[in-house]
Amino acid sequence: ARQLPFDSRSSGAKYLLLSSSRSADASISGLPKYHVAGRDYPCDRVYLTEGIMKAEIIASRLRCRVVGIYSTAVDAPTLAEVIRLAQLWRSSKFVIAFDADKHELNDSGKIIRPGVLRGEQKLIDALLPIADVYSAEWDLSEGKGLDDLLTNGGNFRLVDRYEHPTPRPRVPRPCPEPGRVDD
Repeated sequence: ARQLPFDSRSSGAKYLLLSSSRSADASISGLPKYHVAGRDYPCDRVYLTEGIMKAEIIASRLRCRVVGIYSTAVDAPTLAEVIRLAQLWRSSKFVIAFDADKHELNDSGKIIRPGVLRGEQKLIDALLPIADVYSAEWDLSEGKGLDDLLTNGGNFRLVDRYEHPTPRPRVPRPCPEPGRVDD
């Protein structure tokens, strides 16, 4: 899919798709929507972010492969393609780098962008069986996107997204009645 910046004041959208599932023309509906930046870099650690330009900037700054997806909502065809790429590249680590404002709260304490966190969790759940999954986290004041953070010379931390299972408490098996103890 190709996306072009346009005046979002009229629709609230950030990009204009060149085709639409709501028109009679050819459509990209049902197709994966992603871009791979840094194809020449090793794929031992792959980053996932939203947007083509962000992917290109992150790949250039970190010298790694970056998959830029069209939306943090992560539709089924795009998710299937990300999994296929993970298997093809045999990447051992994936880092999800969605914007830092994903944790922003409104005045009543509710997350403003819950869909971003749902999309992130969808990627985590899909990738955990085949790779180690991390999220890149940083303070929003240092940059909204990872591209902004890196351009500003900031640092991020990796958060391991594997939820280690809680160990079950050991329950001793009942012992048979004790017999006579020899002296």
